[in-house]
Amino acid sequence: NCSPSPSLACVWLPTEHVDKRDAVCDDLEGSGIETRPFFYPVHVMPPYKQYRMVAGGVGREGTVTDGVSACGFNIPTSAHLSDAEVLYICQTVKDVLARHCHIDTNGCQFAASNRGTRL
Repeated sequence: NCSPSPSLACVWLPTEHVDKRDAVCDDLEGSGIETRPFFYPVHVMPPYKQYRMVAGGVGREGTVTDGVSACGFNIPTSAHLSDAEVLYICQTVKDVLARHCHIDTNGCQFAASNRGTRL
């Protein structure tokens, strides 16, 4: 993203999707990294429960959105993180995913700068 000076680009809401979301998020929280679960599907929110859901002919449970919501989490970001903080977050996320999800992160490379981060 190109940002005119003096603005600063910041990736908003990087996400992960894992089967052991709660264990991963608890481990990250213990390392000082805040996470948030994915948004709830609209069909489970009180104002919309009264309406019939017709997504793919499936009932109220077992939809794609239910699965995504149950397994996804967000890592909040800030344009005010230092490069050292970004590197710590990236390395910790990689370590936690490797430990809980048996994901081989050895081939993963990440770069940090004040213009954004990628795992």
